[in-house]
Amino acid sequence: MKFQALKSEWTAYKLKNLLRIPHALAVAFINLPEKDPSSIAAAFMNTFNDHDQKVDEAAATDPTAKKSEKLSDEFIGAIPFCWLVLAKKLLYITYSYPQNSILLA
Repeated sequence: MKFQALKSEWTAYKLKNLLRIPHALAVAFINLPEKDPSSIAAAFMNTFNDHDQKVDEAAATDPTAKKSEKLSDEFIGAIPFCWLVLAKKLLYITYSYPQNSILLA
């Protein structure tokens, strides 16, 4: 499989939006059967809840452990981003990811 480089000229991306996401959200995204913004937002919320619950449990079990950041605190902006894209209020860069199972492992 070959990767295609992004266009190098700035004008191809001017006034468009890009959302970077952590690994847990990327996995939730890749595993979705439908890639519409409302499905993505729901999957992100489920991932936030799962991750944040683990953080809370770890903090309750070992109060001396290093405090982990909650995904919902850091990436809650991903939800409105999805809804703004759905409402066509944001110009966005189309996503792509490799289909090669070795790269996704």
